[in-house]
Amino acid sequence: MKIIESFIKGKSNNQSLCEDRLLITDYFIAVVDGVTSKSERTWDGKTGGVAAADAVCFAIKAFPQNITAENAVLLLTDAVASLYKENEGKGAAAAGVPQRGGYVPLRVPPLL
Repeated sequence: MKIIESFIKGKSNNQSLCEDRLLITDYFIAVVDGVTSKSERTWDGKTGGVAAADAVCFAIKAFPQNITAENAVLLLTDAVASLYKENEGKGAAAAGVPQRGGYVPLRVPPLL
């Protein structure tokens, strides 16, 4: 697979605030929408949308090459749910944890 061009533009000119991700691994390409936070609160300097997008990307990087769509959705759901569990005592909903998010894992054949 040869990536010719890629581009992400967030709402802010500061790309570190962008809650969207494009992840390219040896076996998967994912477009992750971290969802705009409804709160001003941050987690370790990150908005809830950035934290969720980062968690989803971390999970995708660990996917085995032969993961099924069903297992991918389960692992991605667990990754976001873990944000709630880790921050349960910190008021995760009030902290801007997105209530929903978008991600599309795509299966790509192995590079030869």
